Amino acid sequence: MLYNKKQSDLLKESIIKWEGIVNRTKVDRGTKNCVLCKKYYDNDCKGCPIYEFTDFTDCYDTPYWDWVDSTDVEDIPYENTNDKTQKAAEDELEFLKSLLEDLT
Repeated sequence: MLYNKKQSDLLKESIIKWEGIVNRTKVDRGTKNCVLCKKYYDNDCKGCPIYEFTDFTDCYDTPYWDWVDSTDVEDIPYENTNDKTQKAAEDELEFLKSLLEDLT
């Protein structure tokens, strides 16, 4: 899949966020701290590399919702606190990296 430079740069920033979540130095605040959502969410995710890959809004059909479910909380922030959340965060990070690898 071909992304423009802006999409690629934002995807890289999202990967950095998820590396922090995996390393337990950052938390997930959903659309509030997702650079992709800040750019594309108000346009029904059109243009978002995740949307372009899945053809679904709100990161459906990605590991993200397994992550949210694994946190066992009802609202943000979502934190990586145990083995279940660790695995889900790693899966989301690998998914994002796979999207970026499609560029090369």
